[in-house]
Amino acid sequence: MSVEAWSLVGGMAGAVTGVVALAVSVYFTRRATRAAESAAASAQRTSHIEVQRRHAELTPQIALSATADVHGRVSLTLTLEGPPGVHLDEVAVSISDDQPEPPRTGHHADNTVWGPYRFVPGANQRLGASAEAFALRRGEQRTLELEPSVPPAWIDPSAWADRYGDTPIRLDIRCTRDDHEPWVTLMQVDQPQAVFDVAGRRTPHGTLLLTLTNRGNAPARDITIEDEQGGEPPLDGDMPEVIQPGDVLPQVAIMSGYQWVKLTWTDPRSSRQSLTVRG
Repeated sequence: MSVEAWSLVGGMAGAVTGVVALAVSVYFTRRATRAAESAAASAQRTSHIEVQRRHAELTPQIALSATADVHGRVSLTLTLEGPPGVHLDEVAVSISDDQPEPPRTGHHADNTVWGPYRFVPGANQRLGASAEAFALRRGEQRTLELEPSVPPAWIDPSAWADRYGDTPIRLDIRCTRDDHEPWVTLMQVDQPQAVFDVAGRRTPHGTLLLTLTNRGNAPARDITIEDEQGGEPPLDGDMPEVIQPGDVLPQVAIMSGYQWVKLTWTDPRSSRQSLTVRG
């Protein structure tokens, strides 16, 4: 073979070697890039999971309680119970709207708080749909004032009262800290109501004497008692105008031969409630 031929063969071999080397280099470079990208993605997922875990660990533990006064106003107390060391830069509380009915022509559903109560309107919140935001630390409490909601013009007040007779007070609570994503939760608390415990004893003549104690968290007012004949049973004392939580109603006497009495009162939303007490 001539020198020129050998030179050509050598050149071709060198070219092939170069191509193979380039291909190998590209392969390993891409492989290294994919590995690096996979490692970065894995690290990002791990970091995201860790952030989520930490966010869940710091979820505010808020307790709600509610009491009512004789004028129908409700004191709603929020207590930040944990987790340890947590503090909130801002707590924003709003009424979680019920599903409203489509407004009639000329009416505006947006002007209605759809629930049993609204926040007492203030200078910055005339509708009463939300309360002014506040900061809160673990162990601290904040009490917010509510009042019965006002029905829109096209709903009869009695129908509105029936609609929300036993509906819980539902709240959207948004908690924020500067260094974390917000925590948003839906919470609810039962409407404050008078709840009567009944204790009784029989006299030697067969009369049943009942003692009723308000164990609830709201007063009962405008109390009436009637027996099964529609009359007023004897009381061992005067009927009070209001029975506050913890108060005891004077003894009610169910005469021998009668089976029950009916206790009726007005609740904080001005609805009438009743309890039948059987002998």
